[in-house]
Amino acid sequence: MIHQTKHHCRIIGEKIISKKITMKYLTILATLLLFLSGCKDDCFEVVEHEYDLALEDGIYVEKFAQDVTDENRYNGNNKIYELCKKFIYDYYYEDTDGNQFLIEREKGNITLDDDEFQKWFFVPKDDQNKRTIVQLQTKVRSGLDPFIDNDPTYNQSIFKFYDIHKNGKSIERGETGLIENEMNVWTHPSRHGLFAMLEFAPFPYIQAPYEIGNSWVWDYVNINSDNWSDSRWLEFEGEINIISTYEITDIKMVDTKLGEIECYEITGTATNPYGEAKLVAYFNSEYGFVKLNYTNINLSKMVIELVEIEE
Repeated sequence: MIHQTKHHCRIIGEKIISKKITMKYLTILATLLLFLSGCKDDCFEVVEHEYDLALEDGIYVEKFAQDVTDENRYNGNNKIYELCKKFIYDYYYEDTDGNQFLIEREKGNITLDDDEFQKWFFVPKDDQNKRTIVQLQTKVRSGLDPFIDNDPTYNQSIFKFYDIHKNGKSIERGETGLIENEMNVWTHPSRHGLFAMLEFAPFPYIQAPYEIGNSWVWDYVNINSDNWSDSRWLEFEGEINIISTYEITDIKMVDTKLGEIECYEITGTATNPYGEAKLVAYFNSEYGFVKLNYTNINLSKMVIELVEIEE
């Protein structure tokens, strides 16, 4: 009887251990499936629907029939900025004395409506530590929420932005819009921390026909002091309008970490009542915007350069 009791207890113990092991692997499996399903949400074959093009606010946008409600209808015709592709960039900021910097920030998400939006600071480019943001990453995600909830006419792909730290940590830093079709490619730049300065500059934008001498104007940007005034580049009150003019000025080979790439050179100038900012952008029909050379509103410079694409 004692033997039987001991044996019974041993079997129960084994069952408990077995159950713990089973639960452990079930948890791992569930986590893995969740991760894979999350990837699958952004990594699937999208359908390209028929559409017309209309010029709205200086940009050609897709117009679909009313019965086309696919949440990925604005991603279906993307040839460059497709779902699942990650675009990784090097960057640096250069002050008017020629000193080059990267940035660091405190923990927490940076939002336009939060004091943490201001919590970032320059670090010398050659004095990096594990918290230094050394690269930027963008990725088009699936769906239209929550933008379309606030604006039923929303008509852009959604770009996600990430900071990549020296230690390899990647942190999401918000979302914005992208428009890509056969008439133009336009994207809103990152707008958190230091990169809010780019709101005063021409946005990356190329418009057909893709040939030297083609020029166009985009004058839809209105920004207010509550979100964009900053002593580090421009202090102002109220709201200002920014008019951007563009021209394709050259076709040239650009030396990049991806090799030599033939690009259209687009020269843009963004003018507002306080001054102007400039952008020389290099665009390739396979890689998108390969290099962005900014002269900022405060005469500083910023360079953002594509270094890697992950499928």
